[in-house]
Amino acid sequence: MMLKIKKKLKQIVTFYDIREDIKRTIFLLHGNSLNASLFMWMADSDLFSEYRIISIDLPGHGKSAKSDNPEKEYSVINYIHLV
Repeated sequence: MMLKIKKKLKQIVTFYDIREDIKRTIFLLHGNSLNASLFMWMADSDLFSEYRIISIDLPGHGKSAKSDNPEKEYSVINYIHLV
C-alpha cells in the first residue's frame, strides 16, 4: 500500500494506491466528513485481492490539504476535475 501525493488544480490531494501492478481497478470515493482510510480494510481482504484499489482523500479530508477557498474547492464540480 502506498500513500501518494498529487498536485492538481493548485490543490494537494492524497490517495492510496494498493496493488499497483494489477490492471483491474476499483476506484473509491468517500462521503462527506470521511476520508480514504475508510476503505483500508479492503487491502487485507481476500475478496479484493485480485484488484488494484485507489482510494482518494478529497480536498479538506484525511491527509489532503485544506482549502484557502472552500466555497469553490469543496464542490462537486471541483471534485470531478480532480479525479
